[in-house]
Amino acid sequence: MFKYTVILASIALLSPLSSSAFSAYNPVDSARTNHTNHLIKAGLRSLLPVDVAATYERQLSPRFAVLGSIGYWNTGFKGGSIYHDYDGSFIEDSYTWHQRTFTTDAQLRYYFRRRRPHRALSGWYTALNLHGFYQASWERHTRYVEQNSDQTRLVIQPQLLLGRQWSFGKHLVADTFMGMNIYRRSSANRPNPRAYRGGLGWGVQVGWRIN
Repeated sequence: MFKYTVILASIALLSPLSSSAFSAYNPVDSARTNHTNHLIKAGLRSLLPVDVAATYERQLSPRFAVLGSIGYWNTGFKGGSIYHDYDGSFIEDSYTWHQRTFTTDAQLRYYFRRRRPHRALSGWYTALNLHGFYQASWERHTRYVEQNSDQTRLVIQPQLLLGRQWSFGKHLVADTFMGMNIYRRSSANRPNPRAYRGGLGWGVQVGWRIN
């Protein structure tokens, strides 16, 4: 009888230890604590200038995240004019205008609500974004070639954003925001001694959480 009592007591003492060890190595519980804290996304932004951007976002804490992005936009058009010459003839001048824009961003984002682990990087947020872009444009004429021109400008400006990042299932997200430029520095060919304030815009990006 004493022998069985010792065995039962040993089992009772080892049961909490074994259950604790099992829960510590339980792959299901371990997976719940390892939530995704970074994602990639791409989409259209109109916040001066317009671009299509690819973005990487990483979580720093339950409320803060940092983002980095690069973007590109290519636009242009063709036109023409007909002039009446002194001898009664007509002169036609065709021209083309083309512009390329390269952008880059560094952003600090604050989420208002703390989400569950599998809902990290989602909800309403505000952000301070440092936006830089380089533009190169050129104009070419077929007749009045003296009007041909090449222009470039480099601008760095902070932006203030307000938006919401939506979660659809475990991986898919959609990022929507509105914002404004709070300052624009003078460019080389457009001197402006005063700070430029304003310039409202919006953005929509679709993203994917990385496991």
